[in-house]
Amino acid sequence: MSQEPTVTIAIPMYNEEKYISSTIESAINQSYKNIKIIISDNCSTDKSFDIASDYADKYKNIELVRQKQTIGIIENFKYPLSITNSKYFMWLGAHDIISKGYIEDAVNVLESTQTNVLVYPGGVTIDENGNLLNEIIDDYDTTGLNLEQRLLRIAKNFNNGYVIHGVLKTEVVKKIPFENVFGTDFLA
Repeated sequence: MSQEPTVTIAIPMYNEEKYISSTIESAINQSYKNIKIIISDNCSTDKSFDIASDYADKYKNIELVRQKQTIGIIENFKYPLSITNSKYFMWLGAHDIISKGYIEDAVNVLESTQTNVLVYPGGVTIDENGNLLNEIIDDYDTTGLNLEQRLLRIAKNFNNGYVIHGVLKTEVVKKIPFENVFGTDFLA
């Protein structure tokens, strides 16, 4: 039996001490087990780094990097991508959580066809106590569309930036020309 492909979960972090434990817990408690977690701390001034450090000491699949100086949001998102070589990749906001089957479901879809490059299972917003606020309804399915049609579908249906937290083919996301522009994640 072949080994499951590795999925890297990148957590760019800056001053998220209130949420980072829940975020890391949701990443390490996935039903899919071949996961590497890279946490890139952008010089947090609160206890975020210390909390993440405790997890990195406990779990061998967590790599924690503290940037030497503040590098900005875009660079802090790019850094984990630049050091990964996994088949699949996702960004997880340091104040977000994912459901237990999130990665497994996404990988199953990605492995079932060669044409999909991003799987975004959708999401919900919750309050600080975990209570459901609302469900996020998106229509980003571009299956069977050409490049122009895909871009138009995304532009017409863009109402939030949550799609950036989908699971992507690493080889494709590494080709995205990240710049300081709105919606860089939609360039895939």
